[in-house]
Amino acid sequence: MGDTLRAVIRHTPLMLGLVVGIVTGVILALADTDVSPLNQALIAWDAAAFVYLLTVLVQTHGINAQTIIDHAADVDDGRYFVLFVSLAGVIASLTAIVVELQSAAAGDDRGLHVGFVFLTVAISWLFVHTSFAKHYAHEYFGPADEGGIRKGLIFPGDEAPDFGDFFHFALVIGVAAQTADIQIAAKPIRRVVTLHGVLAFVFNTVVLALTLSLVGDLFG
Repeated sequence: MGDTLRAVIRHTPLMLGLVVGIVTGVILALADTDVSPLNQALIAWDAAAFVYLLTVLVQTHGINAQTIIDHAADVDDGRYFVLFVSLAGVIASLTAIVVELQSAAAGDDRGLHVGFVFLTVAISWLFVHTSFAKHYAHEYFGPADEGGIRKGLIFPGDEAPDFGDFFHFALVIGVAAQTADIQIAAKPIRRVVTLHGVLAFVFNTVVLALTLSLVGDLFG
């Protein structure tokens, strides 16, 4: 029981997001609305991802390097979770694009449908890269076998990195599918960055390009 409780506390953003997503989905399913099941699922996804992001912001705001070292496991949801949410974010975005823009083409509320598409894509994009940022922080500050912390990234300057630095690292990969001022110096992080770069490339070229193309066709 103690281990279970610690696991729940450790993964507070994930747990809160999951609960909010399920509750939102159930409420929409039981409510007497014209919202389709697919749209209900997308709204539930958006709610879950938003709560996850908000909770991560609260959890990491103002914490310093020593705090992350002391609670390295608390800022990570696991590499398999990172992969899962990345794929889920891409799938949710593609679903929103196809479903919502088809609905917009057949109805009058074009602005509402297009706005919902951009909201889902933006939340999913931030969700994916925030999850990677948490994982990078865990990898960097996790305990090394020979003592100390693992590190694996070389940051410019002499200051110890905080969560904002890992978020910056993840966003640069998310935007450009490559690193910038922060160097990779460990194989485990390099492997995660490779996966991150591929997913970022797919997200940017397929999801965002498809969104802009379909919106252009819709209003063209």
